[in-house]
Amino acid sequence: MGLDQYLYIKRKNKTDYKPATGFCGGMFGLAPDLGGEEIGYWRKDYEVDKVIVEAAGGYNKTEDYSLTREMCKEIITELKILKKIYKNNIKDAKQILKRQTNAEDIELYRDCLDDDKWDYKKMCNSIKIFKRALKYFKCKDFNGMYYYRSY
Repeated sequence: MGLDQYLYIKRKNKTDYKPATGFCGGMFGLAPDLGGEEIGYWRKDYEVDKVIVEAAGGYNKTEDYSLTREMCKEIITELKILKKIYKNNIKDAKQILKRQTNAEDIELYRDCLDDDKWDYKKMCNSIKIFKRALKYFKCKDFNGMYYYRSY
């Protein structure tokens, strides 16, 4: 179990959407029926979740959040800030690693470096998803964008 996150759209005059694929590409059939077209997916990405939910006005009791074009732009801006932080962390960790002689410290900084690289890639991927999502707002049959989160 854990947090599964979906970004999806609805189109006018369409009700026969393919089921979400989600975790493991739908291999286990656990993804929910979103009633829309899946355009983004994250697994246990609490940092991205926080950015999206805050842009959508904060936590609510439902699992769906309606997103506007302006909210998506705000999300991209926030994700770019996080991306820059991770990029700087990677640079700093590399510099520190060059000066380390203690094996335990080297291992610690390598682990931190790996984590920051992973988080940096997640931010890059999330930015791509939301940049692509902005294009849907221009589609004639566009009928809403939503963020669904489930534990």
